Amino acid sequence: MVYSWGVLHHTGKMWEALENAGRLVAPGGTLFIAIYNYQGTASVRWRKVKRMYNRLPRGLRFLVVAPLLQC
Repeated sequence: MVYSWGVLHHTGKMWEALENAGRLVAPGGTLFIAIYNYQGTASVRWRKVKRMYNRLPRGLRFLVVAPLLQC
């Protein structure tokens, strides 16, 4: 699993950065990206998810990511 949360669009070469991130995904793996684009209540919910993820110890972060894999 490779994830980038609100970073790639700050590189100045977003599409190149996205290609580079995609190369790191193993066959059958997943690439998660988040690029800021305010979408009302959906953005508010994702901000809460991001905060929860970042506040958890690394060993527990899967608890936030695992339910997303079910989508």
